[in-house]
Amino acid sequence: MKNTAIFSRLIIILFFLLSANANSQDREFSPHEERVLQAYLAYYGRPADPDGLAYWAGRLEDEGGDLSTIIDAFGESQEYQDRYGSLSNSQLVTNLYDQLFGREPDEGGLAFYVDKLDAGDWNLQKISLVILDGVQGEDVNIVDNRLTFSKYYVENIENGSVASLESDALLVLISGIDEDYQSVEAAIARINLEEAQDFPLPELLSPGEIQAEFGLWSGDVENDPIWDYHAVDLDGDGDDDVIVLSGTGPWEEFEGGRYGVILLNNGDYTFTPAAGDRPFSAHPREYLTADFDNNGMLDVFIADHGWDAGSFPGFQNQLLLQTPEGFVDVTERLPPDPSGFTHNAAVGDLDGDGDIDICVANNGGGGGGIVTPYFLINDGAANFIRTTEPVPQQILDDYTLWPWAVDLADLDGDGFTDFIVGASARGSGESRVYWGSEDGVFVDDAVTLLSAPESHTVWGATEVIVTLVTDLNGDGLEDLILGAYDTGIVGTYPLRGIQLLINEGNRTFSDQTRRRMGDSAYSLDQGWQVGYRLFDFNGDGTIDIVPQFYDPANNGIIAWLNDGTGHYAALEVDHFDDAEATFRLATGVYVLVDDDFKALEFSDWDGLLGVNGASVVSGAIITLPD
Repeated sequence: MKNTAIFSRLIIILFFLLSANANSQDREFSPHEERVLQAYLAYYGRPADPDGLAYWAGRLEDEGGDLSTIIDAFGESQEYQDRYGSLSNSQLVTNLYDQLFGREPDEGGLAFYVDKLDAGDWNLQKISLVILDGVQGEDVNIVDNRLTFSKYYVENIENGSVASLESDALLVLISGIDEDYQSVEAAIARINLEEAQDFPLPELLSPGEIQAEFGLWSGDVENDPIWDYHAVDLDGDGDDDVIVLSGTGPWEEFEGGRYGVILLNNGDYTFTPAAGDRPFSAHPREYLTADFDNNGMLDVFIADHGWDAGSFPGFQNQLLLQTPEGFVDVTERLPPDPSGFTHNAAVGDLDGDGDIDICVANNGGGGGGIVTPYFLINDGAANFIRTTEPVPQQILDDYTLWPWAVDLADLDGDGFTDFIVGASARGSGESRVYWGSEDGVFVDDAVTLLSAPESHTVWGATEVIVTLVTDLNGDGLEDLILGAYDTGIVGTYPLRGIQLLINEGNRTFSDQTRRRMGDSAYSLDQGWQVGYRLFDFNGDGTIDIVPQFYDPANNGIIAWLNDGTGHYAALEVDHFDDAEATFRLATGVYVLVDDDFKALEFSDWDGLLGVNGASVVSGAIITLPD
């Protein structure tokens, strides 16, 4: 017997993501802002606060960029008097060197600057500029690293990701940064750890028990090699059905489409193939279900980018309408896409007419004739017209903003559909929410930039590949879960990361990932997760975040278990000895039946479609909030 499903899945994961690479950049600081940040480091030994940065950068701009014209006023503060007012001239100069370079001055330099102070020729502000502008050797790396940390701190104060720290705490953090960039990462981690300390995380008391299950079902079902599978209740009977998709990989000579199958759950984890037409795909990237033709039955849209190599020929997305007699392939109703390179898609009522429209997220790096993201507008009977009119102009103009993950949802409760655009690895790490309006057109200036995740700063690049909309903290506002992988560490298996963005109202979001997940949210050595499902994994009545489709040998998280307040304890692969069970939890699809679930691994067994699985025998136990 053979297990082509899992082999194909792991090959897909490895090939597709190891071929990706990208550059990134953080929030852009103006030259005047950079100069003021340097002055803060030299004179106060800490990053600027956002208000102080804005004020002094404005003053500097008014003076034509000459810091010497404002440095005297810059140094006349109560903070300076309190901290340094009682120091001798020798101590003052030594302190400047320590704040900039983390070392003492050489004897000649110290004597020179002390003489200037003693004679009244220069004041300390002037000396700080001379030292700053004369930096050389290893001191350059130290100043650059301290400046990098300063930018991170300012940016994350501005977007609400971290709380502002007292000057003494900042001095300690800066003093620990040297020429090694890992010292910057450590300082960033300490900021986020301090931010998380006021929000104690639940602890895992018992991992519970899991078990593998073999031969759950098999059927003589016509199918091509298994590429992917997804669970959703298609027939509305309360249990999940499974869409099994096929495809072709660059390791094969064949580059066309292959047939999958839709399996309807009999309610006991056995299946009956759905009647009618079957899925047909080459490299399926997303499946969506919605009632596109308003007949009360869920239909299926499959986003496909085709053979992922060579000339990248693309492939037609597919539309299957569900009828009482079975599924009907009406792909001809989709307007032609000249490139057919769709990485992701989303559904929602864009124009407020009661019909479900589709956002098609093409992404190909702006080359090879790949067309921009676009929308398919539904006439109510599953006939579509293609248009780019709703797409923000800045996305149409800048391929570095083309996303690999999108979503459509009303996040601000105004009755209009909003557009969630995941960060591209070619950009700054910031995802976006474009706010909807009555005309269903998204514009550049009605946008909220979401803070880049902590992992982006560490990794150097972030590609958001999953977007989920849900109320994480029970306040009635829709929050965001963004799943991402790293593309910035060359030669390393793509790393996993997740971001939790809490809706604060007024079209603002705060990144509360660390305070709700701790340091389990991203990894420097564990591989990526293709997606997540939200359900009660351990049977305690709360909705957990459960990764799907990952390599258990290179990934640690089975589930993030919710304590009921939207704070999570990590249940990990290493908590269990049953490798057969953890393998199927990692590579199977979670199928829910009433209050039960199993992770099902679909495989091609000598021409038969078969199912092995894994289930939870007893649920994990975590601490609950007081």
